[in-house]
Amino acid sequence: MKDQSQSGGDGASLSQAGRDIVDNSSTSIVIFEDRGSVDRLEAYKIAEELYEKRLPALTASARAQFEERAEDLTRDVIERVLSVDPEMLDRLREVRVQIALGTAQRGYAETGDDDLKKILSELVVGAIREKARTHRDLILRQSIDIAAKLTTQQLNALAALVQLSNTHFPDCIGARNLLRSVRASYSHYIDALPTSTGEYSYLASIGCGTEAQLTPELFGGVTDTPLNILYKNHRYLLHNSFYSDELSNNVSIGEIGHLVRPIIFTQSISAEMTVPHLRYRATKEFAVRAFENDGKEVTAPSADANFARYLREHTLSEEGFITLAKDEFPEIASMFDQIASTRGIYFQLNAVGRILGCQTAISHAPHKRAVFESILLDESEQYRH
Repeated sequence: MKDQSQSGGDGASLSQAGRDIVDNSSTSIVIFEDRGSVDRLEAYKIAEELYEKRLPALTASARAQFEERAEDLTRDVIERVLSVDPEMLDRLREVRVQIALGTAQRGYAETGDDDLKKILSELVVGAIREKARTHRDLILRQSIDIAAKLTTQQLNALAALVQLSNTHFPDCIGARNLLRSVRASYSHYIDALPTSTGEYSYLASIGCGTEAQLTPELFGGVTDTPLNILYKNHRYLLHNSFYSDELSNNVSIGEIGHLVRPIIFTQSISAEMTVPHLRYRATKEFAVRAFENDGKEVTAPSADANFARYLREHTLSEEGFITLAKDEFPEIASMFDQIASTRGIYFQLNAVGRILGCQTAISHAPHKRAVFESILLDESEQYRH
C-alpha cells in the first residue's frame, strides 16, 4: 500500500490515471494502490524474488543448481493452483504463503529429491488453498517445515502406518487375492522402511507422532503385528467358496439363497467344449455379521445361524493366514516384520504425521489420491475444496 499525503483545497476533486484509487474526502488525500489479481507472470516474479532472498552462501555452480530446483518446484505449485482455482494465486501476496513457499523451495533445492518435491508442492498448494490460521493451515505449514528433515525411508514409514490404520480391501476374495492386493498397495515400501528403532524416536522428536510407552507386553499381553491386524480386519473375506452340496446337513442352499451370491466358472472338457460350474460365497453383509457375532447368535433363524457357523468353520485361521503370507508372499511378511521389529507398530501418528504420510502415499500412487485425500479431510473441519 502506498501512503502519499497531498495538499488540496477544500472540496478539491483529484483524479489519477491507472490503478490508483483517490480518496478526497478530506483536505489530506491518501492514495491506495489497487494491485489487482495476481496472474501467472506476477506469481513467477514473486516466487523468483523469494528464492533469491533465501539463497545461502553458495558457489556459482551450486547457486545455479539451487535456482533450477527452486524454479522447478515453483512451477509445479503455480501450475497446480492455476488448474484448481486461478484466483487463489492472490494468496501469494500473503506473508504466511510466501514463507511456506520459500521454505519448500529451500527444502527441495538442498537435495533435489523428486519424491520430496512432489510432497512439498502438494503441501504448499494445500496451504495456498487454506485461509490463514485455520487448523489445517497450521498443520500444513508445520508439515512443510518438517518434510525436508526426513529421509525417504522415514516418510515411507509414515505412509505405511497411515495405510495400516486407515485402508482396507473390501472387494478381495480369499487370502491369496487379499495378499496380492496388499503387495501391490505396499510395493513402494518393500525394502524402503526404517531399519532401526532410533528412526521412530527421531520421528517423534521432530513432531510426527509419539512412541507408545504402555505397551501390552508390559502387562503380559501381546501386540498384534501388521499381519495379525490385516487378518482381523479382513477375516470375513477369507471364507472358502463352496458348491451347494458341500453345505452341512442342517442348512440347504434354498434356505440361504438370500445370503449368498453365485460365482460362475468354466471347466474345459475338450478343446471344443467347456462346462459351467456354479459355486457360492456369502454376501459381504452376512459374512461381516457372522464374524461379528462369532457364535453368539441369539435371535437369528436356525438356517442363518447354521450357515454362519459353517462359514467360520471353513475360513482360513489366523495362523494359516500368516503361514501363507510367509510362504507365498515373503516380501510382504518381511516388510511387516520389519515394522514390528523396529517398534513402528508402537508409533502413534499425530496430525502432522498423518498429513505427511498421506502426501507421501499420494506421491507414490497418484491414482489413489481420492483415498488418501478422504483421510486428510478428517484432519480439519476447515478444509476447503
